[in-house]
Amino acid sequence: YQKSGGSSWSNLDGSVNDVERAADLLIDRFGFRKGDVTVLTDSEATHEGIVRAFYEKLIQPAQEGTEVLFWYSGHGSRLPDVSGVGGSELEGLDSTFIAYDSRDGVDPFDITDDEIHSLLAALCRKTSNVSVVTDCCHSGGITRGLAAGKSRSAPAGESPVSEADLAAFWPDDVPFLEDGDPRRRPLPYVHIAACSSKQTAKEISLRIPGRETTSHGAMTYFLVTALEEAQPGTTYRQLVRSTSLKVAEYFPDQDVQAEGEVDRMFLGADFASPPPGFSGVLQPDGRRVDINAGRAHFLKRDTLLEIQDLGGKILGKARATRVFATHAVAKVEGGSLRHGA
Repeated sequence: YQKSGGSSWSNLDGSVNDVERAADLLIDRFGFRKGDVTVLTDSEATHEGIVRAFYEKLIQPAQEGTEVLFWYSGHGSRLPDVSGVGGSELEGLDSTFIAYDSRDGVDPFDITDDEIHSLLAALCRKTSNVSVVTDCCHSGGITRGLAAGKSRSAPAGESPVSEADLAAFWPDDVPFLEDGDPRRRPLPYVHIAACSSKQTAKEISLRIPGRETTSHGAMTYFLVTALEEAQPGTTYRQLVRSTSLKVAEYFPDQDVQAEGEVDRMFLGADFASPPPGFSGVLQPDGRRVDINAGRAHFLKRDTLLEIQDLGGKILGKARATRVFATHAVAKVEGGSLRHGA
C-alpha cells in the first residue's frame, strides 16, 4: 500500500499469495486460459487500475454465458455514505475496498460498495454467470451496500466518495448507481465474503519446517483448498459450508458469508475430477515428503500413506510423523526414494 504518513494500518502478508494461488487454480484446475486471467498486485491495484480492469477485462468482453470471476484480497474498511437515503447502509457507512493508492493524500478515496454494485450491474446485463469473492474486512456488504492472525481491516475513513470524485476514470457507459437510485435491482451474481459487514477478516501463517513461512487470508486458503479437492457438480453452498467450518475452527468470530444463487454449480462445474489423495514434495534426500494437508484435512500422526507419481505409478510408502493444521511431514519407509520421481 502507498500510504500517507501516520497511517495506523499496515501492509498485508498474504494478499499477493492469495491472488496468485487463485489465478493458478483457475488455469490449472478450471481450464481458464492464461490470457483471460488478469492479476493486479501492489502498484497495479490502484483505484483507477481496478475500475479500468473490471471494465476492460470483464465487462467489455463478456457475452451471454461467459463465466466471470472477480476476486479481491486486501484491506477493507468503511466510509460515510453520501446518498442521504436513510437505512440504505448499515450504520450509515459504505463498505469499501482499500486500493493501493487509497488515502494517499492524492486520491484519498476507497472503492465503495456503490462502485462495485454499479460495475456488477453493467456486467450482469451481459452475463448472469458472475462470481465474486472478497477476502477483506466488512466484506459482507461490499457488493450491495445493505443493511490470531493479522486483521484485514483499516480504520473507517473520513472522505466520502461521490460520482464526481470518479469522473476522471469512470466508464462513460456504466451508470453509477448510488443508494436509492430507482435503477438498482437484485443481480444474479453469487458472492462469497470472508465475513459480515461488521466483522474483520483474518490472515493465517503457514509454518512448514524447512520452508519460508507463508501467509494467506484464512477464507481464501480454505476456499482454494476446497476448490482443489472439489468434484464436478460442487455447488457454491457446499464450498461455503466447508470453508466456513474450517475458518471457524481458527477464528470463531469470523463468519464466512454467501449470497445469491448459492445452489448453482461453481463456475458451471466444467472441470475435471481432482487426482485422489494429497499433493506433496519429495525432499532431496529422498527420505522425507512434505504434504500439503494436515489436521484440517483429517490427516493424523502415524497415518501410512502410499506415494504415487503424477502418472499414478506407486513409488513406495511414507508414515506421517508430524501433523500441523494445514501441512504434514512424512518419513519414507524402507530407505529412500529417487528425488524427482
